Amino acid sequence: MWRDPALTYRGALRILGHHDRPRIDKLDQILGGAIFGAGVAAGIASLTSPVLAPLAGFAAVWGWIDQKNEACGLVRKSLDAMTDRLQGTAGYDRHQLITAAHTTMVAAAFFEELREQLGKRAYKRLELTDEEHEMLVTGQWRQRRDDYYKLLYDAEVPAPSAVRGFTETLTDVHDWLATLAERTRALVQGLAAYEPAVGQVLDGIAGQAAERYQSHYLQTAALIPEFLVWAMLGEHAASRHLARTSREDILAVLDGQSSALTRLEGLLRVGGVTVTDDACAALHRANRGALEESIVPVTAMRHDEEITFPRVGRIYVTPAYRLAAHDASARPADDGWWAAQDVREDLDVLLAAHVCSAEATRLPMLLLGHPGAGKSLLTKVLAARLPPESYTVVRVPLRRVGAEAPVYEQIQDALDLATHGRIEWWRLAEQSRSTVRIVLLDGLDELLQAAAGHRSGYLKEVMDFQRREAEQGRPVVVVVTSRTLVADWVDVPRGTALVKLEEFSRPQIHAWIAAWHEANQAAIEAGKVRRMSPDIALSHADLAGQPLLLLMLALYSADPQSPPLDEEMSKAYLYDRLMENFARREVTKTAMSLSETAVAELAREHLWHLSVAALAMFNRGRQNVTDVELGSDLAALDTRETGTVNPAETGRGLIGRFFFVHAAEARLSEYEQTRHCYEFLHATFGEYLVAQLLVDTLSDLTVFAFGGRRQAREPDDGFLFTILSHQPLSIRGQIIAFAADLFAGKPKEERGRLLVVLENLVAWCRRRPGSERYASYRPLPLDRIRQVAAYSANLVLLRVWLATDAAVPLTRLWPDESDPAAHWRSTVHLWRSGLDDQGWQSILGYLALVGDTVRVHAGPDYGDAAYERLIGDAWGETRKRLGMAVLDGTLDAYPGDRWNDVMFRWLARGLMSGESPTMPPDADEPPTAPTRETLGLVDLFVKLRAWELGHDTLERLIVWRLRWARIHRPDPYALGMALWARPALILKVPALADPALYVAEDSASLLLFLARTQADERGQRALGALSAALEEIGHKPKSALSSQALFDVITAMRPLARPEGVEP
Repeated sequence: MWRDPALTYRGALRILGHHDRPRIDKLDQILGGAIFGAGVAAGIASLTSPVLAPLAGFAAVWGWIDQKNEACGLVRKSLDAMTDRLQGTAGYDRHQLITAAHTTMVAAAFFEELREQLGKRAYKRLELTDEEHEMLVTGQWRQRRDDYYKLLYDAEVPAPSAVRGFTETLTDVHDWLATLAERTRALVQGLAAYEPAVGQVLDGIAGQAAERYQSHYLQTAALIPEFLVWAMLGEHAASRHLARTSREDILAVLDGQSSALTRLEGLLRVGGVTVTDDACAALHRANRGALEESIVPVTAMRHDEEITFPRVGRIYVTPAYRLAAHDASARPADDGWWAAQDVREDLDVLLAAHVCSAEATRLPMLLLGHPGAGKSLLTKVLAARLPPESYTVVRVPLRRVGAEAPVYEQIQDALDLATHGRIEWWRLAEQSRSTVRIVLLDGLDELLQAAAGHRSGYLKEVMDFQRREAEQGRPVVVVVTSRTLVADWVDVPRGTALVKLEEFSRPQIHAWIAAWHEANQAAIEAGKVRRMSPDIALSHADLAGQPLLLLMLALYSADPQSPPLDEEMSKAYLYDRLMENFARREVTKTAMSLSETAVAELAREHLWHLSVAALAMFNRGRQNVTDVELGSDLAALDTRETGTVNPAETGRGLIGRFFFVHAAEARLSEYEQTRHCYEFLHATFGEYLVAQLLVDTLSDLTVFAFGGRRQAREPDDGFLFTILSHQPLSIRGQIIAFAADLFAGKPKEERGRLLVVLENLVAWCRRRPGSERYASYRPLPLDRIRQVAAYSANLVLLRVWLATDAAVPLTRLWPDESDPAAHWRSTVHLWRSGLDDQGWQSILGYLALVGDTVRVHAGPDYGDAAYERLIGDAWGETRKRLGMAVLDGTLDAYPGDRWNDVMFRWLARGLMSGESPTMPPDADEPPTAPTRETLGLVDLFVKLRAWELGHDTLERLIVWRLRWARIHRPDPYALGMALWARPALILKVPALADPALYVAEDSASLLLFLARTQADERGQRALGALSAALEEIGHKPKSALSSQALFDVITAMRPLARPEGVEP
């Protein structure tokens, strides 16, 4: 990572010197040439003996502390004049000046606060004697001086960024100031003038200097937009205050309606000057033109002549997002990890804050989102909105450039595409030196897929590209987009800003639909386009939340001939309508004069191709498929295909143009063919297609099986086996849900017959003969055991989940077996051995065995004991869960668990581990009476662990134990140990005062005496009364000592009676 000079105090002062030379030259002289490296001797001579003139480092350090000079005043005047200077700067000069001003503001706050806290008189007392001058440049203080010099001039000062806005940076600034305070203490300690008051000031100086910095920052932010956007991140109190006190032109931008990132453009344009360069005009025109483009190219939907597609600049809705900085704990490909990050609404502010920050020229931003989330469109809008007088933007669609090419060559390829070869990157870099250059690399996922995993270090290559460009004096900001799911395919540098686009919220869906209606108002009023109700769209929020899928709903709804969307329609029916509608659209794109029968037939053919693609993804355990894989699968499954085919060409011809299929493509080099990879815009499209194909296939088998005149026939399940023998359906549970939905829509008689067919297939599947008809279909390497395991599992899953009661007796699955339960166990063993871990674990989450019936498992995850529960091995489950409790601390309780087993596991864990686990939630009111074994274990637990248990836990246990005394008498020794450990129990649990509880144990009397020595006055009286009552009923300790003598002896030994650290 390159070092930005503006982040160091020396570099910042040099940059300020370009704009305020007289003041900074004078400051440089005071500091012995520490800024520009000139005037060293003169600076030293003005401060100290000419003999020390060669030792410039002294002046550079002591110049800030010495009262005689005016270093602090010069810096403050330069900062105060910065606002006016910024009015005349733009682009990279402004970017540098902003960063330098912030760096200077941090350091200046320290010395200003130090001077104010010490006061003029105390400050003057810190002046050096001649001897001390010499000590600071020689001997032991020289190292202190050098450490101070490095921190002050060469260390990077914390600065705001997109990930850490102003409020978060305050903490980093405080830490930097605290380090500077400690170095200052080390520097001045030992001086003749040093006194305790100086040390006291330095103790609190970091916090006070941070407050001074904060005050200066907020004053500046009210005038300078760049400081403002850093403060606005996160909507803190500071940002709300600034929103009321900023300049009028800034307030106008903040108060205006933001559409298609217009607020970003306004914030970055305020206060700058207009700088245009003819060399960049062509590039800017290409970027700006995206706002006037239709949201969908007209050629892509040319059959929808009545529909008007809105312009990008009108319909683009800025999404919400989540933000994080990458570190060792980050999991950017995991939606669960992202769910823990806060949702934010100010994406335009975030992007503005990023392009203004110094960090943006050192690390790329990684912008993530699911297919259809609008990543590519965002880069187009961003490129169009960044003001050309300050920013030169190159958008690089990675699908259209060389996947193996270096970053700079990819940028050149994009420039050639955008300007027809009119601009060269190196020339653009020279001609745009007055602006901040921004490169938008769109579609990292497509590049990674095309490069077959060879570019996992791509983001580090980008970082290296940024470093090299900065070394040439031309820093560049880079934003990279990618699908969320492939974010773990690439090495992400630590500190990288991670941004994940969120689905549309309710207001955003309304705004998008309003723009759609506005563009189509005339056709809607003429009855040629149907209006889409926002409420109907919101009832299908899983689709409407993604921009591209919302467009799909709008296109479907716009067709007056299609059945209207309905809030009550099932998800399966909705998907059926959408799929058929778009398949018909695809047909009529190329063939306008076909008959209705021909259109319907071709639409079915399109849906078949989509189903093959969905199967290809599911059976490979992925969310995507390449053109080669898809073509090969079609050739294997469609027996009508004959002759030699090119799999890649076949695959591209199948689904590459479908609206709801995301086609990723990338070119390895100019000499190689472009690679294609396909993914459904929403995973549920593929899941629905698989479910539809399964139900249709089962229906065909049912018709065949029951189509004979005399009796049912054995169905030919060759195709079903082929498509269901690779992955269990449970890994994509929505497939099962869709299948159940589709099944429920069939007539009752057909449903009953289909279930019978499934039962027959289950009983027969392990003995079914092989078939070579579809032998070439190999989404996974051949594995006979996996095939039978997956197929049998899927048949059982379908049989159980499709049934009305979501259950099936084992005797229905294996009616001819003498021991169906044994056959069930062997089948589960087959699944465990034949499926991979993901598939096996998913089965455990979908099926349960209750008695002799297999049921839908809708309960909790049984963890490591799920296998025993599924095969009905109750004793094996008990043993395993007891071991898990003792060794791993797993104390989960599930519906159907025996309460005594739960309590037994809790007690066993407490006895063996030395821990004090939380008692089971229903321990006070158990559903069944505890057994004698459980009660005995409680006694043992109290005897061994009473000292370590908390007051509340021990009290609960004793109360609970006494409640069940009628089943099993409490152990007197356990009760005595409880009282010794917590004597206050005698007052909190009155039942413990019953002497009959202790008569069976001689040692009880001794334990009561021990408890009495630990008790307060009230406790001693209660315990004394209990001991006396025991003696009255003839129970005396076997000791020659009287009760009082024994008490006196134990009282004398009291310091030894209680373990160290244990409170009574």
